[in-house]
Amino acid sequence: MKLVLALVLVVPLFAQSQGNKPSAALPKDSSATKAKPEEIIAAWNNYRSDPQELKLPSAPQRPVVYLEANDRPQPRFDVDMGAGMTTAVGRLRPCGVLDWKFTVLSHNTIRGAAGAAVLNAELLKAMGYLGAGPAK
Repeated sequence: MKLVLALVLVVPLFAQSQGNKPSAALPKDSSATKAKPEEIIAAWNNYRSDPQELKLPSAPQRPVVYLEANDRPQPRFDVDMGAGMTTAVGRLRPCGVLDWKFTVLSHNTIRGAAGAAVLNAELLKAMGYLGAGPAK
């Protein structure tokens, strides 16, 4: 039996006037403007971190993927993206309280526990924290 985590998150997303970088920490009365949907989606789809740059074995090429369909993500179809290590995001829509809301799907045991532990170990080894030098 697969355990799956599916959440509807409601978060404030703003684009700073300098660089249009999303930030959830800006107060409503700041000079920031509300992020556009295409900026948010681009930020998700273009997100990369150290595991992707180091090409670690268990790191997905795309750690976060936005799905355009109105009925996605769905556990049945999307939970195993990136061998279970990719987080699927979808249904971005306006929210009257905190600007934007969306649905996130992540595999609870692969991305959340076992896979994350393996990926953390790979990252520690690659960064030289486990006694061996950095990976070449």
